[in-house]
Amino acid sequence: MIPGTFQPPRGGLRKRLESKEVMMARTQPNRDSTDRKSSLQGLWIHRVLFSVGVLILAWGGTTQVALGQNPPQKEDPSSVAGIPMAVVTRPIPLRSDLTRIRHPVSSSDEEARRFHEQGLTYLHLYGYLEAARSFHQALRADPELGQARVGLALAYRALGDPEMALQAVEGLEVSRDAEPNPEDAWARIRLSLLQERSGREDSSHGDSAEAELERAVERHPEAVELRYLQATLARGDDRVAGLQEVLRLAPDHVGAHHLLIHVFENREGELDRAVAHGAVLASLAPGVAHARHMFGHNLRRVGRVQEAIREFEAAQTIERTLEEEENIPTRYDWHHGHNLALLGMSYHHQGRMEEAEAILTELAELPAQSDRRWLGQNMNRVELQLSLGRWDAARESAERLLSRTDSLTRGVGHLYAGLADLGMGDPESAEQSLEQGSHHLPDGHPFNTHQEALRALLSSEAGGSDSTESVGGEEDELLPLLSELGSRRGPDAWAEAHIRKEVLARLAASQDNWARVQKVARSLREHDPTYAGGYAWEAVVEDRVGAAPAAGEWATRALERWPLADEDLPGLQEMKKLAGRAR
Repeated sequence: MIPGTFQPPRGGLRKRLESKEVMMARTQPNRDSTDRKSSLQGLWIHRVLFSVGVLILAWGGTTQVALGQNPPQKEDPSSVAGIPMAVVTRPIPLRSDLTRIRHPVSSSDEEARRFHEQGLTYLHLYGYLEAARSFHQALRADPELGQARVGLALAYRALGDPEMALQAVEGLEVSRDAEPNPEDAWARIRLSLLQERSGREDSSHGDSAEAELERAVERHPEAVELRYLQATLARGDDRVAGLQEVLRLAPDHVGAHHLLIHVFENREGELDRAVAHGAVLASLAPGVAHARHMFGHNLRRVGRVQEAIREFEAAQTIERTLEEEENIPTRYDWHHGHNLALLGMSYHHQGRMEEAEAILTELAELPAQSDRRWLGQNMNRVELQLSLGRWDAARESAERLLSRTDSLTRGVGHLYAGLADLGMGDPESAEQSLEQGSHHLPDGHPFNTHQEALRALLSSEAGGSDSTESVGGEEDELLPLLSELGSRRGPDAWAEAHIRKEVLARLAASQDNWARVQKVARSLREHDPTYAGGYAWEAVVEDRVGAAPAAGEWATRALERWPLADEDLPGLQEMKKLAGRAR
């Protein structure tokens, strides 16, 4: 058992869902603030939308496949998506800390069957490198196991190497049986979907892959993987119904639990269901980093941020152990950066800024495979620095973005530079940065919110700041932006909204615009009542208007939400002073 994991409980799905509180108690030991720095390590970020992940697994890589030929040899097959082939093909043990998918294959070799199931399980958990290693291990046991080659193509495609996905199935031919058995139907349909996605579909094959899938499910209604594939291709309530049918047939199916987390976390009022499936997933695959991460995904959003941090840290431990024991660098796993990005933002939520900045700094300094990924790796650090009023550091980080040639990155760099300039009391430079940044951002791009924020703040600067007597005054152009930030769904956007609203409050305070600070404070509390920042800013506003009792009450509520905050956290000592005056 990998350190930091826990054993799955006994019993069916209903029992596990009902006992999620027990499982969380078992996986989350008490920690005190002295051991918080032990979990910091390097990371890189890869923001993967759930819909893209589903399409990768549903459609995957390409070309025809036939079951039963040796894997083709590529001339100098040195890497897959930048990962050395020596790592991709490295032997892997059968894991005892995950519940494998049960899926029949056309092989009499028990080892090949078990490794194929392990590979399929990792695919459903988005553990693409471990999936590829498992499929290679299956092919070593049975070189003619065609389903393992299909799985390998799916893993390569998901890793981001469609060319290697093609080569994994090169030379295979699709079974032409009119009524194939479930395992052959699964392989044939998977490869047909790959062909359709790549534009290499066989026109002689007849109906579409989805039509063939529908017939296959009618012939084999108990075939779990056919049902699962059908559910991934569905949308809305049909997807939910399909995944629930999978769980009726196989209550321990990690893929169905995983996708239901994503479905429910993006629906209004369904977070509790997402958390429940997250608890089950973590119990079914306690040794898989992404499974633990998925549990933490939504614990934050139901007010259990410290528990979420422990899950993210458990995922770190799993990754670190894999690197130490099997020499698999964490940088090869897309999940690594995503997990630590959310961990860094969770530290920010708790006022643990030293740890948050250390993680986000390491993130920003790691190489990236694309300009967009590099920008994603850098944005959280500069926003954290802006939120803390560290204008010089934020300006320096913005200059780092401006050193790039990519137009979008430079545009965002100009906007960050403008926000830092405004914080340093230089609206003229901020105005120039706004104009330069606007040239680089296409209409409708998510970073237009930065542009709108800078424009609104500059408008306030030009029009004069609100006095303390006008606190709570009329609406201003920042309100739609606050509403838009609060309406974004998904775990990344939810966490980023805290930091971006903090930036707005910090800049409004630098302009002595206390009416605007109070509006941001209210928006923060509406977004997340467990976040201390909304209460702390309210205390500052009340103190500015001389309302000491109200300021003390707000400060006390902020301190209740900062039990592990850094002692040098900006505003913490002021909160203690204000709370003390009110006693």
